[in-house]
Amino acid sequence: MNTEPESLKKLRHVIDSGLCTRCGSCVGLSGGNIRFKDKTGEYLPEIIGEIEEDLADRLWASCSGQNVDFKRLDDHSFQGTGTHHPYLGTYHGVYVGFSKEDHIRRIAGSAGVISTILIHLLETKKIEGAIVLGMSKEEPWMNRPFIATTREEILSAAQSKYTISSNNELLAETGKFNGNLAYVGLPCQVHSIRKLQIENDPSVQNIRYIIAPFCGLNMHFSSVKSYLRAFGEKDHLEIKDLQFRHGEWPGSMRVE
Repeated sequence: MNTEPESLKKLRHVIDSGLCTRCGSCVGLSGGNIRFKDKTGEYLPEIIGEIEEDLADRLWASCSGQNVDFKRLDDHSFQGTGTHHPYLGTYHGVYVGFSKEDHIRRIAGSAGVISTILIHLLETKKIEGAIVLGMSKEEPWMNRPFIATTREEILSAAQSKYTISSNNELLAETGKFNGNLAYVGLPCQVHSIRKLQIENDPSVQNIRYIIAPFCGLNMHFSSVKSYLRAFGEKDHLEIKDLQFRHGEWPGSMRVE
């Protein structure tokens, strides 16, 4: 009789106890043995296949819900350089910036800094792709992480998305990507990427740049349903387009 690997038991505990950050790493690395259940509802990983001990250990090592050793991550990322602040963490410099391209600045959520950096990296051949968060074409009420390889694709992912996202679902693709990558993700997602980098995991071998906007709030999809009800609409499947910060900064929520 097969016994479940200890690492998998620990992973189940994180999921069942409400510690899961939905970063998506376990889904992306599982080879189809873990999937997200009900993204418009509970939005939690569901183990649906058999997971051997080696894979279970890999999934557990990547989990950002179990613990985050910030000193270890700092030591790996900064190699003893930088200035440490008790609230800011370790940094090399603190700056204020905005995009010099008027169009990007107008459509962006925060002055277009991230979009402009990604476009610069792409056009100067420092990367061949960027992991970003856009909206699904098939289900326009849901966000969708993807690898952008053009300026137009990067700009299609501009602005904030305030429902739960799982950028690390793409880890099965990132390790196979032909070229260097930039990665844009929330802190809990980045924690997992950094853990995998420390372990020299092949899934993150191509990630050369990491950009992590701070996480102000992250809502279940029920918030969108509640918004619709406030305007007399009941069926989110009728949504044709959803933007959380439509128009010029600071923008406003807009649903077609």
